[in-house]
Amino acid sequence: MFELEEIGLLNAWMPLLLLNIIMMLWPFFLKNGKAGFKRLADYSYYGKKEVVIMYFLYVMKDIGMIIIGLWIPLRISSVWFFIGIGIMIISGFCLVISISNFVQTPPNTPVVKGFYKISRNPQNLFSYIFILGTSVASLSLILFILCVLFLLLSRELIKSEEKYCKGRYGQEFEKYLEKTHRYFGW
Repeated sequence: MFELEEIGLLNAWMPLLLLNIIMMLWPFFLKNGKAGFKRLADYSYYGKKEVVIMYFLYVMKDIGMIIIGLWIPLRISSVWFFIGIGIMIISGFCLVISISNFVQTPPNTPVVKGFYKISRNPQNLFSYIFILGTSVASLSLILFILCVLFLLLSRELIKSEEKYCKGRYGQEFEKYLEKTHRYFGW
């Protein structure tokens, strides 16, 4: 669980890389994809603290976990592998739908359709569930701990995003905050 093993093709880096490819390329397959990607990648409202957290999160989560994943084998002969793969498939599918909901919403409108009806942050939620699925498929406590750490750090970014959206969308967003949980049920 704590041990890093040999670098291998069938290690945890593969699903972690797939997650990043989905998040970066999927918007371009959608109608309004370029404009939607621009909206996805707009962090102009972040303060210095949020920029530091964001770069730490994205470099460590996206690149660091892939590098660490080079040495963490997927436990292909274990039942945990299949459970983890199931979690990754379901969360990956939900992530694609969430990105689609976001990208296809007009730019001057808050995103409140699809998974955004039941979670204010479905992209974050499903990407972290995907990483948890990878930790299950590899029985990696390291990936699990990193995932929880990054999830906790991302809360600061989420608070900034919500503050920005309150200013941009006003009462419409305030009503959305009142009736929609940050994640599912909490």
